[in-house]
Amino acid sequence: MGKDKIADDFRTPDGVSADVVAFTMVPHENVSVRRNLPDYELKVFLVRSDKGMWKLPGQVIDRYVSLDDMATDIVKELTLTTDPYIEYVGQCSDYTDDSGAWIIHHSFLSVIPYHQLDDFRRQDDPKSVDLFSIEQLDKLDIFPNHRKIIDSVYEYLQRIILITDIAKYFLTDTFTIAELVRNLQVVAPNFKPDNVHQKFLKTSKRGGILEGVIDAEGVHLKSDKYSQRSALLFRFSGQTPELSIY
Repeated sequence: MGKDKIADDFRTPDGVSADVVAFTMVPHENVSVRRNLPDYELKVFLVRSDKGMWKLPGQVIDRYVSLDDMATDIVKELTLTTDPYIEYVGQCSDYTDDSGAWIIHHSFLSVIPYHQLDDFRRQDDPKSVDLFSIEQLDKLDIFPNHRKIIDSVYEYLQRIILITDIAKYFLTDTFTIAELVRNLQVVAPNFKPDNVHQKFLKTSKRGGILEGVIDAEGVHLKSDKYSQRSALLFRFSGQTPELSIY
């Protein structure tokens, strides 16, 4: 048995990286005489490598920094936000990076509210980092392993957006039911908004993931920003139901 074969059999990874798939929901205003909801578009942050290819924001960590801290710092620096939502999704190690090194990739999901990206959009050098829709990824020169990570995390997002309150990070603090439903459908196209009021709302007898926005006089506030008639405003209540298959 050759030395190269022995070395290959006992090879250890060359590094461990934190790779962040950060999404935001970009609203495109509907130019119309009638007031309508914007056309929302889910987009992911990518950065341009020294070789000109697009890749996920990420970094190989050192032993003095935890994965979670590294991922959080990456998102803060990328988006210029102070308190981003981020969660660990998983790891993959079945391929090398562009240099041929064997890297253990740990993927994270982050969701950034678009209205918090004012500083990001004012950056002087937009060519080094940009936002792309899922459909645009097919036309990009992107690292293949990073595309696999994006697809995996996107599938994860499509699952959890229907069983958690993570949708609140795509919205402003207050919103209408129509805005929430439209955002859910953009992320998870198969979502069917049947009886959403009954499913979402908090009542005197049970908790709900949404509650009405009530002013000091007890009046439920409304908005006509995206509709001809004023629609009730809601916010997330902070409660999420416990799920069980039994």
